[in-house]
Amino acid sequence: MTNQEKKVFLLKYSKCNKKISLLIEELYLWETRATKITSVNTGMPKGSGTSDKISSSVARIIQIKEELQSEIDKLSDMTSKVYKAINSLNDPTLETLLMYRYIKGLSWEEIAVKMNYNSRWILRLHGKALTKININ
Repeated sequence: MTNQEKKVFLLKYSKCNKKISLLIEELYLWETRATKITSVNTGMPKGSGTSDKISSSVARIIQIKEELQSEIDKLSDMTSKVYKAINSLNDPTLETLLMYRYIKGLSWEEIAVKMNYNSRWILRLHGKALTKININ
């Protein structure tokens, strides 16, 4: 497996995590919409579209919850695979670097500050970590 393929593998965790966050936000939005749908009683007889709005909102909420559960299952699976790969390095410095980058999603500059290295050295360590990491 090339270093580029290893990066793609490691990035799947953060992409899945971001998708979960977006789905949670969307779920909150739809739940908020559903609770704000009310009927207006003017005393005049007419058909009501309120129940259609509520049922379509509920259907979307159910759809989002199913998608969210699927993504959570994927994240759970990815978490164990990514942690196993990172822990295969048996080097605390390289493991920390990869955790900051691929689990926490920190930038190279943020990682350099946290680890007390300059950015160029962090990039070299990253290359070394990718070369050494064992992904199954």
